Amino acid sequence: MNKFRIYIAALILGSYSFSAHAFNNSFTNGQYTTNLSSATTETFSSAPVESYSGGVLESSQNNSANLIGGQGGFWTLQPSTSAEAPTVGILTLNQPVSYFGFLWGSPEIDNTVQFYSGSTLIGTFTGAQIPPPDNLPFSVYFNAYADPGQSITKVVFSTTNSAFETDNHSYITAVPEPSTYALLMMGLSLILVTKLRRNSSLTKSRIN
Repeated sequence: MNKFRIYIAALILGSYSFSAHAFNNSFTNGQYTTNLSSATTETFSSAPVESYSGGVLESSQNNSANLIGGQGGFWTLQPSTSAEAPTVGILTLNQPVSYFGFLWGSPEIDNTVQFYSGSTLIGTFTGAQIPPPDNLPFSVYFNAYADPGQSITKVVFSTTNSAFETDNHSYITAVPEPSTYALLMMGLSLILVTKLRRNSSLTKSRIN
């Protein structure tokens, strides 16, 4: 009986895992925030809702001449004193998201951003992949999209010789697919039926 319940619980929890690891992205010069109305945007005007570690949370845009289009405050990684040791900042999302976008100030070739689904790396991008426009400094808005059945749970920013300044972090919480809900209901139904049968058996044994 206990093994059966463990199996059902594993089946339910497993339905929330994301096994696919395809990944899509886009970026736009001259765009400073997301164009997705359903996204929640963090402008660092106050303490951020999500969990940030490493880097520095600045409360004013006055400290950043290169973050064109920033709002409120911003998050920055400053170069390490040693080129061999990158400065790393980690954003751990409170809930898995299907979309994450951020304003990338003056992308440099040593700026790197990595996207994770759990412990699995699903995408890596550097400033070298973003061709600069004719006018400098500049900012681009970088969009990362998880495929259906996939999520982003952590974003890791790093740099070595150049500052990495970001703002307007936007995200959309991942929603389980309808098949996930169906599997969940099936598992709960099986657990309920098992419990009812067990109670019925106990009642009969007491009567006898």
